[in-house]
Amino acid sequence: MDIPSLVISAMLGGVISWWLTKYYYIKSNNELESSLKKMTRNLSSLDTLEEFECLLSQSEWDKNHEGSEPVFVCKAKPTFQFDMRGEREDFYEDWMKVLPDKNGKAFDLNLKINGTIIKTMRFVSADGGRYTVPLPEVYLSNKKQAFAWRKNTLAYKVASVIDNFYRCNSLDEVGKFVGIDVFTEQRPV
Repeated sequence: MDIPSLVISAMLGGVISWWLTKYYYIKSNNELESSLKKMTRNLSSLDTLEEFECLLSQSEWDKNHEGSEPVFVCKAKPTFQFDMRGEREDFYEDWMKVLPDKNGKAFDLNLKINGTIIKTMRFVSADGGRYTVPLPEVYLSNKKQAFAWRKNTLAYKVASVIDNFYRCNSLDEVGKFVGIDVFTEQRPV
């Protein structure tokens, strides 16, 4: 083999090698970019507390019984559930004095995604179990103790799904009946 053929072969081999490297580099880059976009989409659709809160307002929920306590299951996403299991403690606050049965029970309500507790909230079973409501906030109004629930909160939405208000049609009506203020935003100072 003479020197000019050797030089031409080396140059041709170098160009082909460069072209193949660039082709696979671009292909690999495009696949990586596509894979990254797919993973980002999957990450943004992860099950979150925010999604749980949206589902409380926008989806239907089934009430199932596992043992003596109900478990609420989202029809749209059955991995989203909440239950009222656990210890029940005797409970009384002044707002309960208008109820025929003044004895209440406080308990933890657990929000779960895929069986994992993501949030625990305190609820009250009042009037012998006729009402299931979130534990109200306590605040001072004209130097007197007052109680409040805030709409658009997670606890308010959970109570609306439970829908255990005896003769009342909503948590707002329960509030009026027992003297608990219901605020749309922050309570007045």
